[in-house]
Amino acid sequence: MIVCLALYLHSLFLVAIGQTIPEADSPSSVPDSEGDLLFLLDSSGSVSYHEFAKVKEFIGDLLGPFTFGPQDVQASIVHISTEPSLEFSFDQHGSSYEIQKAIRDTKQRMGDTNTGKAISYVKDNLSAGTFGSRADVPKVMVWVTDGLSTDDISKSMQLLKDLGVTVFIVSTGGGNYLELSEAASQPSEKHLHFVDVDDLPIITKELRDSIIDLIHAKRLHASDITTTSFRLTWPRLLTQREESYTLDYSLQSDKRWSVQKILTADQTGALVDNLTPNTTYWITLTPESNIQYFHPQTIKVTTLHEPIQEISLQVNNVTTTSFELTWPGLLSPLKDENYLLEYSLESDTSRTIQMVLPGDQTSMVLSNLTPNTTYRVKLTLKSNFRLVRPQTIQVSTLPEPIQEISLQVHDVTTTSFRLTWLGLQSRVKIQSFLLEYSLASDTSRTMKEILLGDQTSTVLDNLTPNTTYRVTLIPKSNVHAIRPQTIQVSTVPEPIQEISLQVHDITSTSFRLSWPGLLSQVEGASYLLEYSVESENSRTKQAILPRDQSSTVLSNLTPNTSHRVTLIPKSNVRIIRPKTIRVSTLPEPIQEIPLQVHDITTTSFRLTWPQLFSSSINEEIYLLVYSPESDIRRTIRKSLSGDQTSLELGDLNPNTIYRVTLTPKSSIINIRPKTILVSTLPERSQPLEIKVHDLTSRSFRLTWPRVLDRVGEESYQLKYTLVSDVQRSTQRVLPADQTSFVLGNLVPNATYQVTLTPESNVKFIQPQTIRVSTLPEPIQSLQLRALDITPTSFRITWPRILYRQEDRYLLEYSLESDLRRSVRKSLLGSQTEVLLGNLMPNTNYKVTLTPESNVQIIQPQTIQVSTRPGTPHYRF
Repeated sequence: MIVCLALYLHSLFLVAIGQTIPEADSPSSVPDSEGDLLFLLDSSGSVSYHEFAKVKEFIGDLLGPFTFGPQDVQASIVHISTEPSLEFSFDQHGSSYEIQKAIRDTKQRMGDTNTGKAISYVKDNLSAGTFGSRADVPKVMVWVTDGLSTDDISKSMQLLKDLGVTVFIVSTGGGNYLELSEAASQPSEKHLHFVDVDDLPIITKELRDSIIDLIHAKRLHASDITTTSFRLTWPRLLTQREESYTLDYSLQSDKRWSVQKILTADQTGALVDNLTPNTTYWITLTPESNIQYFHPQTIKVTTLHEPIQEISLQVNNVTTTSFELTWPGLLSPLKDENYLLEYSLESDTSRTIQMVLPGDQTSMVLSNLTPNTTYRVKLTLKSNFRLVRPQTIQVSTLPEPIQEISLQVHDVTTTSFRLTWLGLQSRVKIQSFLLEYSLASDTSRTMKEILLGDQTSTVLDNLTPNTTYRVTLIPKSNVHAIRPQTIQVSTVPEPIQEISLQVHDITSTSFRLSWPGLLSQVEGASYLLEYSVESENSRTKQAILPRDQSSTVLSNLTPNTSHRVTLIPKSNVRIIRPKTIRVSTLPEPIQEIPLQVHDITTTSFRLTWPQLFSSSINEEIYLLVYSPESDIRRTIRKSLSGDQTSLELGDLNPNTIYRVTLTPKSSIINIRPKTILVSTLPERSQPLEIKVHDLTSRSFRLTWPRVLDRVGEESYQLKYTLVSDVQRSTQRVLPADQTSFVLGNLVPNATYQVTLTPESNVKFIQPQTIRVSTLPEPIQSLQLRALDITPTSFRITWPRILYRQEDRYLLEYSLESDLRRSVRKSLLGSQTEVLLGNLMPNTNYKVTLTPESNVQIIQPQTIQVSTRPGTPHYRF
């Protein structure tokens, strides 16, 4: 079954960042179901986090009781977005656990809600079989939606249903009932549900039951196949108590051997047991009914082989008093399976020791054994579900060590040391050495190296200074037992450094500290900053600073006060002495600098201020900072000498406000900085002259001089409208290098107001507005003719001269002798004749045809027509 859940809900990223589906009580398992379940998931940017999480929970609950596998139910997810995409195919996950995990791990794609495109994508891939779907199972689509879609779904939905897919729709937002009813399978009352997204659990069971009705196996099915039995299931076909089933099964190789059973009408399953392993049976189920005929159903089932496995028992880490056993994991503790381990001295099997081990155990260490002794070990699997031969092996412990290795340390530095050991006697055969070393304070993080058997030294480097290491050298030999050697070695501490702490930008309430980055490359390092008022050391403040920081500002301090500041580097690798300094804040400002502005132009202005500093003190300077008020990121800084009293700022933007701050820098006197705002003058506006050329009844051409220079940054805005209808205007954006434009498709004999506006961030140019009148259309004449004259009627004809749909004719006719009694008719512009009837015989009529058009001028035409004499039938 393909359950395509088109989750059309808005703006979801609770799930895109790892939102999981809450665990819920699972309903009972659904047996004998077979189908492909596909969920069409709305991953567009219009789905909310809350709605997406609720729908994922709904999917998980809906699928909870199903059994997944190639012969059961399969599931898949396809995303709705700008372009549809596959999350996972039908044959990708084969268990309920995998399916539920895949749903939880599904992430949002964002993009548009192109549901129609996604349905077409599903239809195409189902037809091609590229999703791993199966051709012989039922197909269903469940679409959860808020009733909206950015594209059309009707055609693709119908094509999907034509493939045999049953469509369920769950609407969480209302939507168009008629459209959704048409999209869902019929009857719509069974396949269409309306529910709020928070109330989706209300319909979970009803929807699941509907799906189960569609995917429940409609044929005889075998399951739980073992070496000697299997279970048969079938749908309930009989309803009357007097009806029954006949079940026949026989050997494929010898149909003379057969068994027959009569089963009641309410049975839907039976266990067939006491069979032969690795044997094929023919099974036939015949429903017996007097009401309707059912075809017998026949299947072929083969029992499983007898197990012929043999456990592989391995021995590792043999010592004088112990060894380790390992074996592959064959059993499951959930099925009450376990192992029986038996071992004894080979020379005395009467003293056997037995141990029962759980089914998930795969290793065991036997210890407290006798050195240089052979043991018989047997491992037996205890299981009611499989047959595996026991494994028996013999293991000999090593003899007592005959010598001990001597491990020496040399060349110890801050980050390395060299190990040496004496070569063992030539009669002692060493295959290799295992070298293990770790921090003495943390042996859980042990490093291991394999060394050659004839090697007698090695160097351990990349170590931590001033740290104790635990080092063990283990000789590996299958012939001799040699005791491992363990020693502890401490690396040398790093040379003691001293940090350099500098002070900058001292004010009355703050100062800045800086220091070199000594710890920037040291993992786990940091700085501890402590500071206090010199006279009150008991009220010390502390701050932890990261290892890559090299400056900080201390603020909110007391003016004219001495502070004690200590910076302490914290590192387990390097030893750096703390640094303590004393810093005094400045006294409160005693004056403010008066800053004046002169000679303001479009691109510059001049600043002046009085002499405040002595020219003999070189350390006294001014810091000038200025930037556009609207963009402080474009800040410019200048350092000025203490004897300077003016400065001209140039290369500025016209008509722009600048923020200017002048800060006196002195260690003797404290003067407040001064900030002012200064506006440059706007550029003088340039004239723009528009000229009109090639004037016709429907168009004219405009030209103007080039006043803009920056192509791509500047442009013209052209706006034109009928003076008689200013609300209907047309606008065009023209590039900076364009100097002409043709206005076409205009109304003849009409006045237009045209405005050309240069758009520039550099200079101001006054927009120009003119009025232009198109020429009138040439006046045309209209020729009327009277035909088919009778006593009571005649026909008027004329050539076609009107072509626009909105153009009309006005026809007026009356007695020549009485013009007050005229008749008027409005005719279509495409009409070229009209029949006038119910007239009086032998009477003169005046007929006028007036064309009505906003585009062309055509003179009305008047003619006189006399009806023929005769007997009147109508009076005018």
